[in-house]
This record gives sequence, C-alpha cells and structure tokens, in this order.
Amino acid sequence: MSKDSKGKSSVPKKATTIYFAYSNEQRPILQKKYPEKKITEISKDIAANYKQLSEKEREKYQKIVDEDKKRYEKEKEEYIKKHGALPTKTRKS
Repeated sequence: MSKDSKGKSSVPKKATTIYFAYSNEQRPILQKKYPEKKITEISKDIAANYKQLSEKEREKYQKIVDEDKKRYEKEKEEYIKKHGALPTKTRKS
C-alpha cells in the first residue's frame, strides 16, 4: 500500500494494464535512444509498437499484470480490514 505525505495508509493503487506495463518498460529505453524526441512523440511510438506486438510477445506483459493484480487484491483486503470499504470516487462539479 502506498503512503500519503503524512505517512498514513492510502487507498491501494489499482492494478496496471498490459499496455501500461509495456509502456513503462519501453519509455525509458526510447527516451535514452532518442533524447531529442518529445515525450508525446515517444508515446506515439510506444502505441504504434504495442499495436504490432504478437500474442506471444504480450504474454510477458500479461504475467506482469497478473502479478500486479495479486498485489492489488492483497492490498485491497488489508485496506478493507483496517478501514472498511474502499472509498468511492466523487465527481467534482
């Protein structure tokens, strides 16, 4: 579980997706390889590369997602034991 600035337990961060797992791995690699590119251009490259991944290549990222889902479920259970139900998001008007 993450902690807020005062050290209190905060709501568990939701599990990642396959795309974000891929993006988080590729972003620093591409930033190092193409330091002159803006982050928006790198993001477009990541999206284009992701679309071309085969199912076999995506399996690597699915394993990361599965592990992160386990982490989230564990942290969620711990949070609920300590604090009750997870807070619901409210829209600001």
